[in-house]
Amino acid sequence: MVYSCHASDTEIFVTTLKDCSIPEKFTFQTTTRQLFVGLLGLKVISQESVPFGQTKALQTVVTGTLDAEPVLMSAFTFRKDNCVTDIVLWQGAESTELASETITAFAQSSTRLTTSLLHESLPVHNESDATG
Repeated sequence: MVYSCHASDTEIFVTTLKDCSIPEKFTFQTTTRQLFVGLLGLKVISQESVPFGQTKALQTVVTGTLDAEPVLMSAFTFRKDNCVTDIVLWQGAESTELASETITAFAQSSTRLTTSLLHESLPVHNESDATG
């Protein structure tokens, strides 16, 4: 499912994925890379560990082109209860070459949004509903 929320006058889309079949020997970098298959011109901007309470996640911020549109994405990958969960946030971009301030603001905003999502305190709208 795809959800949307608004942050700083910008619509941000969110999707979550959970897979309990991934062996522990696979790194977060390996599983995260699979998220970006199909993203053209992929450029990894940053990749770092971030804490969500007792859970440590890998945050990966990238730019690229999806369906001929430039996007800025932030993915959080973590393991909980023998499952790998990915929370992916993205927004449209003017181009794939963005100012470092724009990328930093998005990375910080996506961290705050993910924290709210994990605590179920962020209102989201289901964009997957085909009935509109």
